[in-house]
Parts: sequence; C-alpha cells; structure tokens
Amino acid sequence: MTPVPGAKRLRWRPRAAGLTVLGVLVAAGPAQGGSPGRFENPALGFEITRPDHWHFASRQAGTAPSPRSRQPEAVARFLSRHPRGALVTITRHPEPYPAPNPTVQVALRPLGAFAGADPKMLMAGLTAPLEQSLKGFRVTRPAADVTLAGLRAVHMAFSYLSRNAPLTRVGNELWVVPRGDYYFLVGAAVPPRDAARTRQDVRRMVGSIGIRPAPASPHSPGSPRTDPGDDAGE
Repeated sequence: MTPVPGAKRLRWRPRAAGLTVLGVLVAAGPAQGGSPGRFENPALGFEITRPDHWHFASRQAGTAPSPRSRQPEAVARFLSRHPRGALVTITRHPEPYPAPNPTVQVALRPLGAFAGADPKMLMAGLTAPLEQSLKGFRVTRPAADVTLAGLRAVHMAFSYLSRNAPLTRVGNELWVVPRGDYYFLVGAAVPPRDAARTRQDVRRMVGSIGIRPAPASPHSPGSPRTDPGDDAGE
C-alpha cells in the first residue's frame, strides 16, 4: 500500500493506558441535556449514542442547529478551533486505564484534494502510513463500500501488535464518511479481551450515528449499499 498524495497523515498513537484511535484525545466537554448516553453536535449535524457501560472521554458539543445552507460555515468555525477535527471519544473503561482500552473516536476533516474522488482512495491514503509505523500491521478486512447514516462510506479493518508488554494484537476498524467537502472519520480499537462483546458494542454505536446531509455539492459522492460493514476480527 503506497501513500496517496495529498492525504492528511493519520496519527496513530497507542498509549500506555489505552488506545488513542485517531490521535485526537482531548479533555471531556460539558455534559449535555437529554439522554446522558447521547452525544450531539447540532451545528455540525452529527450524533452518536453510547451503551450505558461506556464512557465519554472527550466531546465537543455544538450550539444550535445550523441551516443546511450555513453548514459549511459551522464546519469552518469548528475546524478553526479544533484543527485536528476531534469531535468525540468514547471508551469502555474510564481513563486512566492500565490496559488497552476499547475506544471509539470520531473526527471531522476536510476532503481537500480528495473532494469528488472515490472514498477508497482517501482510505488508502489514510492507512498507508500505518502499515509502515505499526508493528505487525495486518489488513483483516479490505476497504469496501458501505452505507453509514444514509451516506456512502468506506469501511476497512486491520490489526497490529501493541507496544505494551506483553505484545497484544489489537483489532481496529475505520469508517470514512464523506459529506460535502468534508468527511467524518470513525475509528474503533478492539483489544482481544472480551473482543466479541466489544465488537457488538461498536456496531451499536456506529449504527446509532446520525449525520445530517450537506447542501448540494458537485463533490458529494453517490450512494450505494446497505450496512456499516460486517464484523471484522482477527
């Protein structure tokens, strides 16, 4: 796998106390109204619900919903304040945690040179550096078209050997969801302990994601298939 020119390098930094899936862990934001297990950023048109036994490690809550025609301005303001696009991080155990911690993270980033391109090209550009930097990197499910929140998306899965002693093979999944001139990047880390249940929880969270469509744009890709990807494991 070779890097695609113009791809923003995905920073993958396993931490001693857990896993930072997208390298964007930040401080937890304030609690929101409504369900304590639901995260929503109305200005960006994004929401996700966590199971009761998972925890919000970070979240960037929005303000009032933006009209679809003003959505690009809301995204630009968000990225000016959060250049790495960190939106929400959900962990199975509260941090700090002494072992690899099952984690789901979501970021929002510009498509840049990939606007209008096949999302699989973007996925290839994001994951190519991981093959070089992660010990024992192994693709467990190649990139494939799926539908997430009613939008065309791409899903792939891989595993690698953590740097913690003893070495542990950790499963990971990525979803790329283009919307207009931006894309949502959803990442999940699934350590081997209780992996089957963790994958079920991850599927529930990914299935709960809601993304409000962007205004009509010549860069918006078409829409194909049906589900966020089958279970991907080692």
